Formats: sequence, C-alpha cells, structure tokens
Amino acid sequence: MTTDSLFLVMTKLLAELKDGHVNLSTAFDYGRYWKWKTDYPKTFDTELTEAYLGDNYRIAGALQSRPYCIMGMLRTASGISA
Repeated sequence: MTTDSLFLVMTKLLAELKDGHVNLSTAFDYGRYWKWKTDYPKTFDTELTEAYLGDNYRIAGALQSRPYCIMGMLRTASGISA
C-alpha cells in the first residue's frame, strides 16, 4: 500500500466519526470531514464578517482577526507601535 492510498483509507476512517474537529495532517495533505460544513446551512452572516474584517486581517489557524487600536496605538503580537 502506498503512502497516498494509506492516507485516503485513514481519511475515510476519520469521516466515519462525523466530526469536523478531527483532522489528519501529513506533509502532503490534510484529511478532514467536510460534510459538517457543506451539508448544513451557514450559521453566520458572511456580509457582516466581510464588513468587519474587510481585506485587512490576519489568519492564525481557524481565527481571523484585525489589529485593534488602543488610544492611538496599534497593539500587535510583536509589540506596541504609535
């Protein structure tokens, strides 16, 4: 059995769990259960998130956020700048 075919078998086994929190990660691909997202209606307003985030946002894993302002200074992970 090749690495790719083993990966596909393992991904199908994970899909049996029907859990979007379980993923299989390799150097060449990610195996995940997509039906939790594709088979159900959206539970958030995409227009609202696009209006809030715009095109100036950061992505860290599943989180998307914008830098925020505190009294005229921008606080980021690397420090505070005026």
